[in-house]
Amino acid sequence: MSWHTKRSWAGKKRGLFSVFLGLLVSFLAISLTLPEPSQALFLDWYTGEKAPKYRLPGAVCSYVDRFYVDPERIHAQHMAVEGLNWIERLLPEVQVEFVEANGTLEITAGETKKKLDASKVQNLDDALAVLKDGLLFVQTNMEDASKASDVEYTAINGMLGDLDPHSVFLPPKEYKEFMIGTSGKFGGLGMVVGIREMTLTVISPIEGTPAYMAGLKSGDKIMEIEGESTVNMSLHEAVGKLRGEPGTKVALYLLTGKSAEPRLVTLKRERIILPSVESQLLGGNVGYIRIRNFQEDTVDDLDKNLQQLQKTSQELRGVILDMRNNSGGLLDQAVGVSDRFLEKGVIVATVGQGKRQREVQRARYSEKDITLCPLIVIIDAASASGSEIVAAALKESDRALTIGDRSFGKGTVQQLIDLADGSALKLTVAKYLTPLYRDIQTLGITPDVNLVPVVLGKENILLEKGTAGALREADMRGHLHGEVNPPEPPLVSLKYLAALEDIPEGEEESIYKQKDLSKDNQVQIALELIKNTASTTREQMLKDLWPSFEKIRQAEEEKIIKALAELGIDWRYGKDTKTPKPVASLALQPLKEKWTAGETVNVTLTVENQGEGSLYRMYGIIESKNLLLDKLEFPLGRIDKGTSKNYTHKIELPKNSLDRSDEFTIKFTELNGNVPKDVYGTLTVEALPRPEFAFSYQITEANTEGWRPDDDGLVQKGELLDFLVTVRNIGKGASSKNVVAVRNLSQKEVFVEEGSKELGELAPGEEKTTRLRFLVKEALEAKEFSMDLVITDLNFGVYLSQKLTFPVMAPKVSPPVVEVDKRIQAARPTWVFGGRSTESPIMCQIKKGSIVKVNGWVPGWYRMGLPGGGRGWVPATDVSETSVEKEEVLALHLQYMPPVIEFEKTPLLLPSSRMTLSGSARDDQVVKHLFVMVNNEKAFFKSQKKGEKAKELAFTAEIPLKEGPNAITIVARDDAGLSYAQTFVVSSKPALVKGSGVETP
Repeated sequence: MSWHTKRSWAGKKRGLFSVFLGLLVSFLAISLTLPEPSQALFLDWYTGEKAPKYRLPGAVCSYVDRFYVDPERIHAQHMAVEGLNWIERLLPEVQVEFVEANGTLEITAGETKKKLDASKVQNLDDALAVLKDGLLFVQTNMEDASKASDVEYTAINGMLGDLDPHSVFLPPKEYKEFMIGTSGKFGGLGMVVGIREMTLTVISPIEGTPAYMAGLKSGDKIMEIEGESTVNMSLHEAVGKLRGEPGTKVALYLLTGKSAEPRLVTLKRERIILPSVESQLLGGNVGYIRIRNFQEDTVDDLDKNLQQLQKTSQELRGVILDMRNNSGGLLDQAVGVSDRFLEKGVIVATVGQGKRQREVQRARYSEKDITLCPLIVIIDAASASGSEIVAAALKESDRALTIGDRSFGKGTVQQLIDLADGSALKLTVAKYLTPLYRDIQTLGITPDVNLVPVVLGKENILLEKGTAGALREADMRGHLHGEVNPPEPPLVSLKYLAALEDIPEGEEESIYKQKDLSKDNQVQIALELIKNTASTTREQMLKDLWPSFEKIRQAEEEKIIKALAELGIDWRYGKDTKTPKPVASLALQPLKEKWTAGETVNVTLTVENQGEGSLYRMYGIIESKNLLLDKLEFPLGRIDKGTSKNYTHKIELPKNSLDRSDEFTIKFTELNGNVPKDVYGTLTVEALPRPEFAFSYQITEANTEGWRPDDDGLVQKGELLDFLVTVRNIGKGASSKNVVAVRNLSQKEVFVEEGSKELGELAPGEEKTTRLRFLVKEALEAKEFSMDLVITDLNFGVYLSQKLTFPVMAPKVSPPVVEVDKRIQAARPTWVFGGRSTESPIMCQIKKGSIVKVNGWVPGWYRMGLPGGGRGWVPATDVSETSVEKEEVLALHLQYMPPVIEFEKTPLLLPSSRMTLSGSARDDQVVKHLFVMVNNEKAFFKSQKKGEKAKELAFTAEIPLKEGPNAITIVARDDAGLSYAQTFVVSSKPALVKGSGVETP
């Protein structure tokens, strides 16, 4: 989308939306009853049975208007534009351009354009009217067969995306899964599963569940679910099939270990309750409790675990409450957990629309309360929502000491609202405040003791970085703002030498398996602290533990110094009476102007001491917009007079690296403030030539002994079929790691036996044929079924995907093929088909007058061999037999070939905020349209003119750039729906460091 505006709202796109939707479990408000939406907004917008009615946006806007937490953020015009903007991301042939100066919205759908006047949009009713016109225009003119509901759902999320990252629309399927996450209960088998080596695999059964009792083991491969092949089945779909009503049965075929044949296991589903709380009794009668999230039974689970800890220990010496990686959940459960450790006081307050205080939750005395022993709470950057409420309540009520890292900073409350079609609106309706009535939105909870991990690996050292770079609420685009003040600093900061735990190859750890806490540094620090205090208040614990803090700091410091010394780095303290003079230099090896993707670049920083005194703890760190470079550390340590030290980072450029050029700066620190000038460098990467794929396919009856005499290349019930796929690499780069995979999309009676194969090395221009296999069962009633074919290069991430539909012929007895050795001549250009039907896929063409050899005959058809091992069928009406001895070798016709793009290369570092991009797309048939994406926004669109079916589409586009790196993607699409894309990165210089590799004063 092109934006002709400089206002800040235009930049508030939701690039991190999909990432954090999974992270942040809904946070439900208490006792909030919402009335029905305005009946006026439920009126059908469109008349006529075939027109979509789009009722949901009206209902959603009604709720937003009445209950959204911050009415000042409701910009009706912006919401309408964003709703349509998201449609252009869903549909390739749609582009939306908004000119804020005059309020004009121009929508392009294929070859048709429409202008809408958004200048007079003042409220959500006006916004709905504009959105209605835009959606109806798109639905009427788009050629993609997208459902009206998909378009509607996408538009709603676009509108909500202009509010904040946590106000979202959940379609029915997603809403159902979402509710399972908050309840933690469902009918199922009780095992963690995943996709391993393209096969559905048991990761670990959960103790006490049907899967565990039936003896399922980690590594078991699930080949079938209720007679349906799991080959290439998505994990989401597989989980949906494994779940079901408690008491129902499900049959699985399992392949265990090196068994040659799978075994049948029938399990009865039970009500599975995923534990949100786990506990262990540590040394010294200290109880450890971990809360993963806040679901319906979290408080009950907490009570059971506390009861067991008290029973085992006789008397708890202290409690460690671990809420790392706890992304939140149900508000009442977070309040209940806080209440269990408090006798009185405020736990949390919620403030609704217009900053009206809605409700204050207070602690209530209970005999179950744990208030007579020390309490330490561990949090990290992934502790969000509910875990932040608990941490803040216990910290600010003077009950617990908090340690770890600053929390995520999500201080908002979402209400789930059921909608008419089974979907739901998750709307931000309030903010919550801590017991001291602090707004922590975007700030998070600062722990009393900040724990900074130091990782000393062979390839990389993280000495100062710690958890810098962890994503938090403040990093989300469009986040609601909290307090304007910066986060409060921790009272104590401790570095510790982090242990590197490697999971043995082939093993995976279940999240429901009890961990070995002796290797958890933060838990061990918490345990050490609790052993040195008997206080039950935060204030007194801090007083008691000051000597412990210093003891831990010194002990960890000694560990770090010793570990660095083993790596040849002297990190001891020191101060010289004489003055040192550091001079820094940078070298990138091998020396060249640009490096090729897949190469290793050695980045060496050298600091020479040209002064009289010594340098201590000399350290450099990179600042760059390229995450591959950013925050790389160069610990050099002590450098004596007249000597130099260097440190090298080996940067392995990924094979799929794009064309890009990045400037970077190395900044320095030294124990006594003796630092050299900043050093600048530039890393330019040239992408490897990429493979691109085209393919043809045909169906034959499977027979390990050879070709069946009645094989007709058609699909009939009861047949075991080979699916022959011929893949050609039409790109400029070789493909060495690739997979051809097929997945059943529509009918469970189509059973995929062999669903994936590797092609092996495929040079540019080379083609290979592979065989997949599936069974069409007799029980199939449908007249057709669909398969999704995907060809992927795993090194580059290049893939080609196509939905194929196969007609199912009525069962019949095919006449046997008579083997012949003849030649035929084409009277006219003649197609060779993959089966004995002109509806079969075209395999190749015989030119007029050409002579080819045939090896079989049935009435009306000749059979011939094809490149790659297949067999083709020629209609007898189009050819005649001949005695001429010569024959032509036919080339296989590529049924599916995507367009290719060529464009003029541009500089990768530009001093301006715009660039010109020119080139063309070509196809063997028709280039339907072409568009350019910049940082996930459509900046240019062009399609063929009405009536034209040209094989080439030229383009010249003016592309806007933001400061820093910009991902530019050019996408071309042909009339068969195949797409081809080229991506590179252009950096706009205003945001880059000055100097371009030249040292500046």
